[in-house]
Amino acid sequence: MNEKLNNVEWSFTLETGCLTITGTGKMQNWAEHQERPWEEIRDEIRRVRICVGMESVGDCAFQNCTSLKEVELPETLVYLGVYSFRGCTALRDVKLPEGICIICAKAFHNCSALEKVELPVSLKNIDMRAFAKDEALHTVIYHGTEAQWEKILISGTASDNQYLLAAERRCLKEEPAGYQKTNDNSVADHYEEMVYCVKKALSYGGDGNLYFLTPDLTEAGIRAKCGDCTLVVFPNGKTMMIDAGYIACSAHIISLLEDLGLHHLDYFVLSHAHDDHAGGALAVAQYLYEHGGGIDACYRSSYIASSKQEPLFEEYLKQKGTHVYENVLAGYQWTVGDVRITAYHPTTEDLEKCVGNDESVNNVSILMKFVYGRSKYLTGGDLYIEMEEKLAEQYGDLLKADVMKSNHHGTYTSNGQKWLQTVQPNAIITDAEDIGNALLAEYAAEHGIKYYSAGIQGLILLRMSRIEYEIQCQTGDRL
Repeated sequence: MNEKLNNVEWSFTLETGCLTITGTGKMQNWAEHQERPWEEIRDEIRRVRICVGMESVGDCAFQNCTSLKEVELPETLVYLGVYSFRGCTALRDVKLPEGICIICAKAFHNCSALEKVELPVSLKNIDMRAFAKDEALHTVIYHGTEAQWEKILISGTASDNQYLLAAERRCLKEEPAGYQKTNDNSVADHYEEMVYCVKKALSYGGDGNLYFLTPDLTEAGIRAKCGDCTLVVFPNGKTMMIDAGYIACSAHIISLLEDLGLHHLDYFVLSHAHDDHAGGALAVAQYLYEHGGGIDACYRSSYIASSKQEPLFEEYLKQKGTHVYENVLAGYQWTVGDVRITAYHPTTEDLEKCVGNDESVNNVSILMKFVYGRSKYLTGGDLYIEMEEKLAEQYGDLLKADVMKSNHHGTYTSNGQKWLQTVQPNAIITDAEDIGNALLAEYAAEHGIKYYSAGIQGLILLRMSRIEYEIQCQTGDRL
């Protein structure tokens, strides 16, 4: 049995159970494992052999191949795609060759028999939940030194790479004679000067600049995403908060407010009803009111059924007399001084189609564009690629922005090529505990887009004048 598929040719030998893949370049990605051409024989696949020339293993390529026991990979591979080996429950050990740089999200998720992995020096990123639920994993063999291992960006999102990190690790190389570990604490920390800049603007009632602050919400050990939060200070001194992260991460937001001496918000916007966006809102509101301030107005869409925390937050606001605008839709506009804000999503039809699962709730996120003179900023909650493509087709150049917040914490579900080509950002800011998505960061670097992540660089401050913008990070420069 064999078949040619784009740049890939595959063949299967029933007697040996071996699926062989030859070709050059990147393997095709599949949105669902049912779409791949070898789906009908997946239970017969016991060995996978990918030949020299292939540069990636496609998304969902071998997901749920439950008889797969042996994998042979070439040194031409650069990355393993999302879900590439997810649910391969007979796989006991894997050796990744030199050349692989990225293990994408959930690549080995739920490989319940996986006991040993061998990793190359070339490895730079292990993304979100790449080894989640791999409880049998007890040995990691790494072909570099301990110092090189520590430079790998291993996602801590929801603590789901914990089994990889807890496994016994053997580094096959030793540090050179005379090597001394550098002190990471020597990296300059700009937090105080960034806070001082915004605090001064607030004391003046605005300084003519539009500020967006993205705090690092990372909280070790929690079993959820830390979520999103963006604090906006307008040129006239008015303030807005967009989302407030997960409930366990609210202390980070309150700490920022405390450092700024900020006890009052003119506006609070909830992008959508998930608790990694609404979870910390009640704690933030309580802090503000307990310190003599409050929230003047709250904006959300009409769908809130999927959040446990949002109703508590809203009830608290209504008790305090805050007006809640409950039906922000595409076309909704408001101005704050000289800043115009336009909502492009969702529509009434989108909300009516929302069935309450994660994807549909994410896809009714409020998409907003801020325009101040020639400067433009776009933020869209947790929109997925399918909705991004629909909106890109519908609005085209209206979505162009100098800076965009990455959708859905920068993860693999979002920030597709059509979206990026439509928005044409010069910079991307990701609100995540880690890099978000290593392939997105790589795409940004290849296309001259500056990429920032709060989980790695700490507080991120975007300052926009009418004609230009600048971005400052708490630690280091862009990724």
